[in-house]
Amino acid sequence: RKKQLQANATGQLAMLAMSRKDWTVAKGYLSELLDLQPNDARALQLLGQVLFEEGKTSESLEKLKAAKAANKDVLTPEATLAIWFQNAGDGKKAQEYMVAALNAAPQDYNTRLQAAQWALRIESLDTARKQAEDALKLAEAQKLDPTPALLAAGTIAIFQNDYAAAEKHLRQAVANQPANFSATNNLATALSEQDDEAKRKLALAYAEVNYRLYSDNLEAASTYGRALFQLGQLQAAAQVFARIQASGRPLSKDTAFYLAVLLAKSDQGREQARTLLKEILGKEGLFSQKAAAEKLAKELGM
Repeated sequence: RKKQLQANATGQLAMLAMSRKDWTVAKGYLSELLDLQPNDARALQLLGQVLFEEGKTSESLEKLKAAKAANKDVLTPEATLAIWFQNAGDGKKAQEYMVAALNAAPQDYNTRLQAAQWALRIESLDTARKQAEDALKLAEAQKLDPTPALLAAGTIAIFQNDYAAAEKHLRQAVANQPANFSATNNLATALSEQDDEAKRKLALAYAEVNYRLYSDNLEAASTYGRALFQLGQLQAAAQVFARIQASGRPLSKDTAFYLAVLLAKSDQGREQARTLLKEILGKEGLFSQKAAAEKLAKELGM
């Protein structure tokens, strides 16, 4: 018990040092922890991260491989490095290591999921879709929970404006996990964007439940506002978006777009709509309503 308490305390000190980006101190504590628990996969991963931050990629990879050997459920080492390089802004290295991860573990479900999420992040939508579809095939073949892959595939389809495909994947995700916020929220989005009144009413039902359950969640509020808007309930939608705007918190690009659409419907709101569109179209980053935002900007003489 004393040894475990010592290990817990050492681990906490290592995490504190890492939060302060004091890599030398963190490395010391993690080395102490691994002396106590040589096969601690989490400690090995953290030491790999510290070595990565110090620019020691090869040594980092060695520790990540040791973590994988200690715990088979740990993410493929090369995929972990790919994520870290992407976070550090080195897209070239991120791609190099993600390709290496897929070559090293082509049948690994979590590696395919991470590849799909990484490809979405860099706006490579076709690649993201393929990786998500491959993950779904692996889930079926290996009898794994397909819900994370269904969520990924559905989200990617929304960004591609393929709402029917998104609906298919997300209905399955909701059937698997009815209380999953991301699943129900994204399903509401996929349904509301289709030109089908019954689907839009179902979207509103899902969105309203989430809006009431997660009253402080801007994403839930935005989806509810969008669902109201798509059903022509413009006054109610405007009230929801006004509350979102009054929160003073940053808006997602899709939320800002729908707010701009509502503002553009009145003479006094058009200038504010132009300001919002200029802001969201001027920033890098993917959002599902980009084409519609560009069209609205053109209509407003931008």
